[in-house]
Amino acid sequence: MSENTLSEQELRRLSFLPENQVLPKQNDADWVSYLNSMGMGQALEVQLRASSLIRSLTNKSIHLDFEGWSRDGVKPWIVARQQVLTELQEYLGIGIYSVENNVQIRNYARLKGIDIASLSMSWLVEHRHDDPVIRLLLKKRNQDSLLERYRDHLASLQDHNGIVKLSGTWNPYSSYSGRFTAHDMAMTALPKAMRNYFVAPSRRSSPKIYVSFDANQIELRLLAGASNCKLLIEQFEDGIDLHSYFASKLFETDQSNVSPAMRKLAKTLIYAMLYGAGVSRLDKIVAKSGLLVRSQPISILQSLYPEVTALLQRFRQGRVLYYGLKPTKFQPRIGTKWLPSSTKQNLPVQSATALLMKQTLVELSNKVNVVNVIHDELVCLCNEGDVDETRQCVIVAIMMAANKLDLTLPLKNMLSTQQLGGNYYDNY
Repeated sequence: MSENTLSEQELRRLSFLPENQVLPKQNDADWVSYLNSMGMGQALEVQLRASSLIRSLTNKSIHLDFEGWSRDGVKPWIVARQQVLTELQEYLGIGIYSVENNVQIRNYARLKGIDIASLSMSWLVEHRHDDPVIRLLLKKRNQDSLLERYRDHLASLQDHNGIVKLSGTWNPYSSYSGRFTAHDMAMTALPKAMRNYFVAPSRRSSPKIYVSFDANQIELRLLAGASNCKLLIEQFEDGIDLHSYFASKLFETDQSNVSPAMRKLAKTLIYAMLYGAGVSRLDKIVAKSGLLVRSQPISILQSLYPEVTALLQRFRQGRVLYYGLKPTKFQPRIGTKWLPSSTKQNLPVQSATALLMKQTLVELSNKVNVVNVIHDELVCLCNEGDVDETRQCVIVAIMMAANKLDLTLPLKNMLSTQQLGGNYYDNY
């Protein structure tokens, strides 16, 4: 491992050791031998190849047109905040200057017999149903937080062109499933509306754009291939909307009658079941939606996709951990802490997704300019005229990665392509 030595955190998580445990003194060859003997050799090889590529994302950024974003993008938050302030003024009978101050809102509320014991977000969330003032104050604090983080803070980061460069600090092994993520300006935390204001730096002779390549329903595709579920594989091949299809069974109606809310509930339930939710948790999700289902979600999943449910059950009841959809020789625990059944069920799928995305990055190295990765979505910077070529390159890379990892993956209709924002001509 001398060429790309892994960090202690990476080795610890590859070995399923507790975060606070001191690593045993071993040289690189010993670690390779140990992880190979425990069935984690492939994960180690992928991590060695991908780790430096993931860390290098820290040096890349996505450019934001801050002027447009701060003028138009945050307008819905400003409007929503003003509505909250108006309601608080009317409810408490106070002026515009008082309603801007959270402490004064609490003081005026007390005069009306409303006790706000704390201004912390956690207290306001817990007590938001106690009184309309508490609910409105929570909304105000949420809007204040959004504007402070995504407008006021970013304002100081503008360059002379009014551009803010969004970047994060990348961790190549951020969880035991092998996920890699960024903190600081992590893309997963950015508002989706902000994507409309991304602007790719361009020269007039070579305009560029940011393009998102999103691998649709990658976890379900991996499960379909691993379980050899005929119906699910056929649905992927035919481009069936799985969530609408599941919703039609859930509500016992024709697929053409499925509303966006019904589809959203179906999607939530599918992934909740995938990640190990039981009947009680599923019932709570349904109750929160306010919709009335006519069939039990678990029963539908079992009847439609018995091969998938059987595979999930094997993960759940296994005496060893499954990683990348394959059994290891590790007992299902981290240190002395035994993993819950839900984690035993979802870790094989999450780790397979992480392995696939890492190996895809390796396959794309020096071929495509990947500037960000959001779970199973790649954001690339490419020339305006090269989108189709780049898309094909990404598809081939995913296919090659799946083959090298011995993962069966229905590829048809998998990749969604979307341009993010526009571009601007940099002065260079």
